[in-house]
Amino acid sequence: MLYEYAPNINYLAAMWMRDVTCLQHLHYNIEIVLVKSGVLNMTLHGKPLTLKAGEAILIAPYVLHGFSCETPHIVCILEYPPEYTPQLFDLLKNHQSSYPVIRMHETLRSYLWHMLPFEWEQTHLPLMRAQAILMPLSEAFVSNCVFSPIEERYSDNFIHAMRLVSYNFQKPITLDGVAEKVGIRRETLIRLFRRQTGSTFWDYVLTLRTKYAITLMRQGKSIADSAYDAGFGSIRSFNRVFLDKIGMSPTEYMKQEPQGDSYLYAPEFPWLKASDGIVD
Repeated sequence: MLYEYAPNINYLAAMWMRDVTCLQHLHYNIEIVLVKSGVLNMTLHGKPLTLKAGEAILIAPYVLHGFSCETPHIVCILEYPPEYTPQLFDLLKNHQSSYPVIRMHETLRSYLWHMLPFEWEQTHLPLMRAQAILMPLSEAFVSNCVFSPIEERYSDNFIHAMRLVSYNFQKPITLDGVAEKVGIRRETLIRLFRRQTGSTFWDYVLTLRTKYAITLMRQGKSIADSAYDAGFGSIRSFNRVFLDKIGMSPTEYMKQEPQGDSYLYAPEFPWLKASDGIVD
C-alpha cells in the first residue's frame, strides 16, 4: 500500500466554524467533527446524517462527505495525518463503521473544550498537544462504534490516481492522462473511481475546481480570475458548473451576505512527493 509517513507534517488543524457548508469531497487526512451547539446536517457515503450538540463523527480517509447549513450550529473540525493515530489508522484500513458517531460524555467534552483553541481561532496545534487531544477521542470512537471487517478499502491504483487529481485539477487534466500515469486502462479508472467515491472522475475534478474557485473569490479575487486559476477553460463553463453545484450563479453567491463559514478547500496529500504529482 502507498501509506507513507510525512515527517514535514507535524500539526493538527483545528478549525472552529459556525453554520458550515461544504461540497462533497474526500481526502487522505482523518477528519473529526465535534458539534458544540445546534444541529449539523451532513452526508457520509452519499447518505444524509444529523449530528446534535455533544456528538462527534469520525471521517476516515477517502470517505466521501459534505456539510450543509440547514440549521444553526457551532462545530470544531479537526483534520490530521492518519499517522498521528497509527492504531486507529490500522483499524480504518480494513474496517468500516456504519454509524461512526459518538456521544461525548461530559468529562471528555470538558477536557476537549479546554485543550482546543479558543472559539473562532483556527490554528495548527503541535504534535504533543495534538496527540493529547486525539488519543482520548480515538479511544472513544473505538470503544463506542461498531467496526466491521471489509476488504482493503483503498487500492494502490486509486490512491495514485487521487494523488494525481489532487495536484493537477487546476491544469487541463484528462482521464486518459491520469490512467496512463497510473498504468491502467481508462475503463478501469472509470470503474475504480465510481466504486470508491460514488462519483465520476469528471464530477470530482469539477467539485475540486469549484471549491477552489470559491476559496479564491472569498479571498478577494475576481470571479474571472478565480475561475481560470481553478482550472476552468471559460467563464461560461464555470457559471454552468457553479450553478449546478451551488444552486446560484457566482455573481449571486458573492452578492449575498455570508451565511456563516464555508469549509471550502482542495484536498491535500501531505505524503505526496513533488515528483509523483505531475501529469504531463
